[in-house]
Amino acid sequence: MKSNLTKTKNEVITNSTNLSISEETPKPNEFYIPRNYARSQVQPLWANTSTSSASIFTFEQITNLLKNPFSNYKHLQNVADYLFNTNSNYNNVLDYLATILALKYVVYPFGITENKTTVKNRIYNSAKIISKMQIDQIFPEMIKRALHCGETYWYDLSDSENTIIVEIPKEICVLSHIDDDNLWRYYIDLSLITKITLPELPQEIQDAYDAHVSNGKPKGKKKVTENILIPENYYEVSKKGFAIFAHMQKKAHDYPLLSHMFGDLTLLSNDKSYFNEFIKDDAIKTIHQKVPVDKETGVPLMEKGIIEAYHNASKENVGRNISIMTNPFDVEGIALDKNQQSALNVVEHDIKVIQNDSGISETIFNANTTNGLGYSTKADSAKVFPLMYFFTNLINFKIKQYKCQVRFLNINIFEEKEKHEDARTDLLSGGSRILFMATSPLDMYSYLNVMEMEQLLEIDELLPPKLNSSQMNSTDLNNPNGRPVEKNPSDSTSKVNEYK
Repeated sequence: MKSNLTKTKNEVITNSTNLSISEETPKPNEFYIPRNYARSQVQPLWANTSTSSASIFTFEQITNLLKNPFSNYKHLQNVADYLFNTNSNYNNVLDYLATILALKYVVYPFGITENKTTVKNRIYNSAKIISKMQIDQIFPEMIKRALHCGETYWYDLSDSENTIIVEIPKEICVLSHIDDDNLWRYYIDLSLITKITLPELPQEIQDAYDAHVSNGKPKGKKKVTENILIPENYYEVSKKGFAIFAHMQKKAHDYPLLSHMFGDLTLLSNDKSYFNEFIKDDAIKTIHQKVPVDKETGVPLMEKGIIEAYHNASKENVGRNISIMTNPFDVEGIALDKNQQSALNVVEHDIKVIQNDSGISETIFNANTTNGLGYSTKADSAKVFPLMYFFTNLINFKIKQYKCQVRFLNINIFEEKEKHEDARTDLLSGGSRILFMATSPLDMYSYLNVMEMEQLLEIDELLPPKLNSSQMNSTDLNNPNGRPVEKNPSDSTSKVNEYK
């Protein structure tokens, strides 16, 4: 297998991988979506248009890369790209972890010091901003990108009409700092931008690039603070830009979260290829045509030409998986069933190792048992939930003007209904209606609008609700919408007697 690694005494040094920005000239408006793209709630999520040529790494090479993962982040991202394109097990784990959170949230004000109308407007406007972000559709894809790459860089193009989030190519970005709003900010390396990729980037970055070029692309360092110098070609993106790091460590770059699985995933791919070739070879059947010989001398009784004619005639009239063997020897058949089972066990072993590495219950992908499944999904969602820190800070920054905050609830998609039922039960004993609203299928803004619509339509007059025992009092006994009319037992008895 080809390798792009060379060994030294202390570490494995990798040659430059083939990570590169696509040099194809973009067609007009093929990638760029203007601010007035939509005057409705349409939220396209841009993916960066950079492409990478993934290399194949061996188990030993991956093991060496993981000895210092932060330094080898580019190569581990290269391994992740290869597995993403070729390994279904890796994609299953990514999709599962990226979509397991239900993304339920509660919006609440900093403090209630104004009048009722003011507080209502603050919450209503905050909920509207969050609803426009379509978090249940966009956030899972952003989480998946963060898990896969380890580091992702985004730019918020939102305006009063639209919410558009752009992913900036990670190859031109580097983490800068964490600001007062807990946003993870980043630099753009202007020297890595080309005229081909420039039109795809936000206007702010285009302006910074033009200024850098007009100044003659200066070299050297520039002062950021009294003690910090950065390269002249670094541009710090405004608060519209934010980064997501999978390991949540303040490093310049990050590596894929599932890198610890890459070695075993590679072994699985190799063993599956071996097993497929083994099955093909084992499926070949051999037909032996014995040539008659003189018992005393052992000399064939047929001429060579005649033997070849019989051999070729037989070969032309059998299937692809059947081979013809023509000779004067005695041949004994050997069954290879045990060898085939042994090869199958190797593949099954690799799959079990990967499941153990991921920490995800095998029941998720293979429903053999349900014991402990509920606890397993809770543990799985707990692994991803820390990433909501980035999204919480982003939303809090966007609704900061309304003096409100958001809090995501640690609820996964498998327990949504259960949590909503618990909130409904709590309502009967004075529980939070906001929590009941938050766990419903609708987001908060949609729920508030639906409630106002129902009041406007006087929905209770159109669809009278039936009261249950916990909602009734003595005045409701004769209410046609409350307790149903009690049947007289004698009526049923008389009806039965009619058929006797």
